[in-house]
Amino acid sequence: AGWRLPTTHPAGFDFRLDLTGSQGVANLAMEHQGLTIVDGTGTSYPAFGDALLREDRAFVEAVRSGGPAPIPAADGRAALAMVLAAQRSLRDGTVEPIPS
Repeated sequence: AGWRLPTTHPAGFDFRLDLTGSQGVANLAMEHQGLTIVDGTGTSYPAFGDALLREDRAFVEAVRSGGPAPIPAADGRAALAMVLAAQRSLRDGTVEPIPS
C-alpha cells in the first residue's frame, strides 16, 4: 500500500509532522513551507529557513576545523528517541512514551 502525489503538486513531494504535547501543538508542513506553533499564548509561525542554513554552515565549519559540533549530541539522541517512538507507535498502534 502507498500513495502518490499528483505531478502538479506544488512541492513535488510532501511531508507533515504534527507534535501534540501537554502545553500545545507544533505542525510542520512541507506544502506550506513552514512551522505553526499553537500554545497557551496563541499561534506563531516562526521562520526557520535561515536558521537551517546557519545550522548547516556551522556544522560544516565544525567538521572542517575539528571544533565542537554546533548541536549537542544529547539533542541528536533526543531527536532519535522521538523518531524511534513514532515508529513503534505506527508499528504497534500504541501511544509510545519518549524516554528522556
